[in-house]
Amino acid sequence: MTQKEWDKLLIECFYIHPDATLYRIVGSGIEYPDERVADLKRCAKNKYQYNMSVSVFICQHLPRLAEILWRRTKNDIDVISKVLSKSNLDTTDLSCVEKGKLKNRRTVKGQDIRKHKAQISSMMLYRDTFDKSNGHNWGVVK
Repeated sequence: MTQKEWDKLLIECFYIHPDATLYRIVGSGIEYPDERVADLKRCAKNKYQYNMSVSVFICQHLPRLAEILWRRTKNDIDVISKVLSKSNLDTTDLSCVEKGKLKNRRTVKGQDIRKHKAQISSMMLYRDTFDKSNGHNWGVVK
């Protein structure tokens, strides 16, 4: 399979069969890494990506291509595939969603640490005021 054929197949399936998995497109009974698509750009890099539907795969691992495909129609398949076969666009290792989660995880972790420190300091302050109050301090009551 050549790069032009793969690009055209990927784009056609995005418009015509968006729920088809990459296993179904490439052919059943393949094992990763498959020698038919191993040297091609814009193909699945691992077994997890082969189980994705075409639309999800393109949107998560080829976001620039997804933007183009959402703006165009089925009639532009040939034009898009010709331009795409000449480009250096390739699949990303992490999906867009995973990259966003990593960024959020870093900020949330920092926020959690600050929140935890604030809770500890407020508990210590509350304990000190509770212990010093007249009803709970036997030294003051006697």
